[in-house]
Amino acid sequence: MKLLPKRVNRIFCLTVCVCSFLFCTPDNFSQKPASSNSASVAGRITLAGKPVPDITVVVTSATVFDGRSIGQGKTDHEGNYRIEGLPAGTFRLIPHAQPYVVESAVGPYEMRGQNINLTEGEAVDSVNFQLVRGGVITGRVTDTDGNPVIGEQIAVTSAKAQEEMWFLEGARNRTDDRGVYRIFALAADSYVVSVGQDNASAAHNMMGRFGSLFTKTYYPGTNKRSQAKVLELKEGDELSNIDLVAGSLPRGFAISGRVLDTAGKPVPNINVGYSALEGRREVVSSINVINPPTDAEGKFRMEGLQSGKYGVFTLGSSALPGSVYSDLSKFEVIDAD
Repeated sequence: MKLLPKRVNRIFCLTVCVCSFLFCTPDNFSQKPASSNSASVAGRITLAGKPVPDITVVVTSATVFDGRSIGQGKTDHEGNYRIEGLPAGTFRLIPHAQPYVVESAVGPYEMRGQNINLTEGEAVDSVNFQLVRGGVITGRVTDTDGNPVIGEQIAVTSAKAQEEMWFLEGARNRTDDRGVYRIFALAADSYVVSVGQDNASAAHNMMGRFGSLFTKTYYPGTNKRSQAKVLELKEGDELSNIDLVAGSLPRGFAISGRVLDTAGKPVPNINVGYSALEGRREVVSSINVINPPTDAEGKFRMEGLQSGKYGVFTLGSSALPGSVYSDLSKFEVIDAD
């Protein structure tokens, strides 16, 4: 779907109608017997071949946007841990051992553990982790006038990665009151560092990353990822003075639309998300959530988008039990000037 904007005081308006929202009531699902929570997982954590005591190991949901804690345990003086009372399913096992990382980790996002599959009543042993000292990347971010950029999130991405994954990063990636950032517990890898975002908005993604006021800038000072300097980080190393100058974003577009159910009725209080579509295949990049949700007439609005291709969709709602995601509706923002 391609929609052309109309000029309104340098803020452009589009209307996007998401009509494919689906509802599923609890009666639509077959009843399943409750899990007995009788599975368990155990293993050992070492550093340079020696046991590491008092390391908390957490079992979380393996779903990307979930991350709920299912259970946890702590290593003893021999580095052994055991977590019992787990249900059947696929989970992520994560040792919380900063500033250390798992030895086999690659990049900043795969360092946190490994997936395990559990059947009811199964006992999985020997899920072991060998830890190594993590690396550090640090620097300072200023604006074009030389002022510190405070509270801005920094992207440290594996040079091998195809896209950035903001939802797995938190406060450790933000600049302080001096504009200084220090990102620790990084696995040995090749990285690119950047600040800002390609397509700004007043929205935020579902894991709490607010839209940046700065244009995307890669170290050492380019807007193109292909021209970014690749930083080689070795085990336990610290790369300093990785400084960035962030430029302000141009004024952008305002987007509005409605969410309708299959009967054509408005859907209030539903979360609407959008994403820039990248490349020839129009791949969804980061997921952003528009705030606030739809109003009583199913209307939503977002501001500050730059020219480009986007997809918009619903994300379900706790106020609507059984609600699901809609299909992706595509649109393009074109600066007619």
